[in-house]
Amino acid sequence: MAAGTPHTKEEPLRRRALALALATATATAATSLLASPVAGAASARVPAVPYDFDGDGHRDLAVGVPGGGTGGYVSVVPGSADGPATAEKFRISQASSGVSGTDEKGDAFGTEPVSADLNEDGYADLVVGVPGEDRAGDFAPGRVVILWGSGSAVPFTRSTSVTSSTTEEAGGLGVSLADVNGDGRLDIVTADNGDEADKISVAPGPFAPGAAPAKLARVEIVPHFTHLWDMATGDFDGDGYDDLVYSSSPYEVGARIVMMRGTPSGLVETDSWYQEAGGRQFAAGDLDADGYDDLVAGGAFDVADPWDEEWQGRYPVAKDPGGTVRIMYGSPAGPAGTRAPVDVHQSTAGVPGASELGDEFGGALAIGDADGDRRPDLAVGAPGEDLGSDGGGADAGAVTVLYGTPQGPDTQRARVFHQGSPSVPGACETGDAFGAQLQLSDLTRDGRAELLAAAPGENADSGGVWSLPGSTTGTTGTGSVALTPGKLGLPSPASALRYGRHLGN
Repeated sequence: MAAGTPHTKEEPLRRRALALALATATATAATSLLASPVAGAASARVPAVPYDFDGDGHRDLAVGVPGGGTGGYVSVVPGSADGPATAEKFRISQASSGVSGTDEKGDAFGTEPVSADLNEDGYADLVVGVPGEDRAGDFAPGRVVILWGSGSAVPFTRSTSVTSSTTEEAGGLGVSLADVNGDGRLDIVTADNGDEADKISVAPGPFAPGAAPAKLARVEIVPHFTHLWDMATGDFDGDGYDDLVYSSSPYEVGARIVMMRGTPSGLVETDSWYQEAGGRQFAAGDLDADGYDDLVAGGAFDVADPWDEEWQGRYPVAKDPGGTVRIMYGSPAGPAGTRAPVDVHQSTAGVPGASELGDEFGGALAIGDADGDRRPDLAVGAPGEDLGSDGGGADAGAVTVLYGTPQGPDTQRARVFHQGSPSVPGACETGDAFGAQLQLSDLTRDGRAELLAAAPGENADSGGVWSLPGSTTGTTGTGSVALTPGKLGLPSPASALRYGRHLGN
């Protein structure tokens, strides 16, 4: 893809679907290239945007609650022109009709939900981890379940299980959808914490209802006695294949980032890009619209091996006590290959607040267009931010939004939001952890993404998700709503559901 052309993971699918639509329209002399979003009319349909499960054009909110009910469930709140349509909410679990597996204690169904239109029928599908499936002692084979979207009010009536080829859990740490072999079909990538060694696995697409999918197979085993923190996928080198980046932290030495490049044969680890920064959270997207996906690392810190003279002093060290977000711009050589990384923290000029130990600035990240200017904005969570209305306020949490420019996020226009902001429901209380998970998603279909911010510690760990509207000037508290287990009628709403901890992204 040429420089200057925005690239998204859905692009190969969209191009193929548009080509099919054009051929169909030419043959039938139709006046429209796009089929209407109704069930059964998928022959010339452009793939749906992620999280639009019913094909109405509005992205829906999906929150996994792996500790709720018997074996976990997913809470879905449809999007609408007025925001989250709470009256149309529903829940999906392994006890639901058409869902694979049996609803059993400890399954953790709903872990790390992600979405894309895997079978290109015009309805987004939802993929969730079930890492505790079939647990026996310390081991659980686990599985990933694809819930197929449809045009019905409760769209998930069919599902497909993707099992692991090992005896270790599947999808426990992360699930991602990416085209790592460049065939135009999305593949399922999972990250898992093992007993002594963690792993990355891939199940290659295509996937379709009723078809037998490939199993998740290991492609990377993280070094022995190492903790895997997070992963992200994107085309960081602009070659048309989605790549994977993960961070891990050995017990003996500092953490590292590893890039696995996408190739026709799948993911292959490369040493050509390595150890730019540590990171506990990742986000990926083309922040400067140059055709290369960029990598954003939250919880960034110096990871150079003290015994490796080649890497010492090559890149700036991030040691801000409140947390550092490092932006690494994509290039033919991968993230930070030709442009120096940019560090952002609460001591950066223009960024609100003060950098304090334990703020966890960068503890969650999301990329989307909150102000409708077609430039990606960056939301940064600081779930450990101390604010306070209860006499304490430790770890109440806050979210900072950095608005996009042609060069990337602009710190000078940064704005911060929390439960004490004007028109935002609730109050800043100890342990709320507002901003522990984030998403920028256009639920209203107005071209401006809502900021979805989770506070899993709200009301003694019952949790909640706040929806703050987008506007021409960016995120606003005006019109914001709080979605809590009590308001959504979820079972045992006062228990420690930690609602929002697994917010789809």
